[in-house]
Amino acid sequence: QGARLFQAGQIDPFRYRVVGPVYDVLLGIVAWVLRDFVVAGRVIAIASVVGTWMLWSAVARNRLGDVAAFWTTLFMATNAVLFQAGHSLVSHGVALCAQSASILFLTKYRNGWGAVVAGTLAGLATLTRYPAVVLVPAAWLVILVLDRSEWKHRWRGVALHVLGFMIV
Repeated sequence: QGARLFQAGQIDPFRYRVVGPVYDVLLGIVAWVLRDFVVAGRVIAIASVVGTWMLWSAVARNRLGDVAAFWTTLFMATNAVLFQAGHSLVSHGVALCAQSASILFLTKYRNGWGAVVAGTLAGLATLTRYPAVVLVPAAWLVILVLDRSEWKHRWRGVALHVLGFMIV
């Protein structure tokens, strides 16, 4: 119903006490193109899961190599929870894909724009499923603890991540 309200130009903030509006907006856009809400939901779910596989494969490849990327992708492809997310017409897959993209940008692109994009994706993930806000302090820990640069560059990374999060 939230997607139908979005298509009608009405957004009810009281509707988003548990989950955010990102899935409803995305469903409204895709359903407008495909002219069917159920097909649109299936397309979004499958694309989200495939995107999550690809993103985690890239994270594993960048951090651990090709063998780890293969096993990570294989494990995720056989994971029952991820399989269910690919068949469900709910926001779980979209949130997981946005979270995975945020982690990829945070770990692969160690420049300022990587932190901004990671923060923006964390914001989108949070507005899809509110518990994804855990990405924000986790990203700060990654930047402050795992980054090997000088302290002033680390704090700059945290500030850029917050900026990206606030863009959303």
